Amino acid sequence: MIISGNCSQTVLEWIVKGEVVAGALSKDEFDRDRSQFSPAEFRIIHTSRQIPVGSVLVSPKVERNQQELIQKAMSEVSPDLAQEAGYIPNAKVPDYNFLIALIEKVKPIEARIREKPARLF
Repeated sequence: MIISGNCSQTVLEWIVKGEVVAGALSKDEFDRDRSQFSPAEFRIIHTSRQIPVGSVLVSPKVERNQQELIQKAMSEVSPDLAQEAGYIPNAKVPDYNFLIALIEKVKPIEARIREKPARLF
């Protein structure tokens, strides 16, 4: 199970208790909350670009039937649980095409940004 949003303490608590094997949270949340679980050891297994808060992402590698089951379960969740998890069921998916296009333009610059001098073309 993977949870994101404003539940970082819950995610870390569940990992420590062995209730889940992995969780997803921002680096800022992890850095802020991990000290509350000392001496627990956490292992970062993947880092990604920033994902908008409240997003629930399902890998395209997940079988289509499983994706539909996940979507169905999340759309039928109780309002209290949805609020606690920090997402809005049945909300229209924002159009990120402009943002995606912008990121694609910036990616080549990202690799050179720390060069002295930085060539930004």
